[in-house]
Amino acid sequence: MAKKIIHTLAIAAVVGLSTIGWSCGSTGDDDNVSIFPDSVDLRAGDLAFRCGGSFDSRAVMIADHGGNFSHVGVVVDDNGTKMIVHEVPYEPEFNGDVDRVKMETPQKFFIRKNAIYGQISRYPDSVVAKKAGEIALQVYRRGTLFDSEFNLDDTTRMYCTELILYSFDRAGAPLKIKPRHKAQWMDYQSVMPSDIIETGKFSKVTSF
Repeated sequence: MAKKIIHTLAIAAVVGLSTIGWSCGSTGDDDNVSIFPDSVDLRAGDLAFRCGGSFDSRAVMIADHGGNFSHVGVVVDDNGTKMIVHEVPYEPEFNGDVDRVKMETPQKFFIRKNAIYGQISRYPDSVVAKKAGEIALQVYRRGTLFDSEFNLDDTTRMYCTELILYSFDRAGAPLKIKPRHKAQWMDYQSVMPSDIIETGKFSKVTSF
């Protein structure tokens, strides 16, 4: 049901915006080509923001009242390899896959199918950031499912920004963001990617 509502809202929005264009553009033909620059030096705890070109991504950005990004994940150190842990629906890795926390390479996280542009942001305290990354990795390893209700009070399931809030809170650096977004497909008020950026606690490393 939630997916149908998202698509209905997004389609209506796209129709309304079609005469003036959409800032994120379209994905084009090379959907599996990554936009992530190999020169970017990631650190554990960095945040990876992306803007997607799908109907779902556009619906999220509309609910975010004009925010620049539709999704966010956190960089983790998986046995010496930098990966991105994120919570996302409707991106199954195999038939029968459930909506859950995923861990992907930066290159896969930023493929054009899911990302028109992106940004890496960094928390100033590297010790706290590393700890937040470790907590996010734990959330991934326990197979946490996607929270389709967007309920911040229930951490047995999570959505993308909830994962960020949870990780930094458990790392001893709560972001203290009050949920303020309520779209038709949400049962609770939610936190959006722009809310994290607007805390001013993360500095932009690069955008692409």
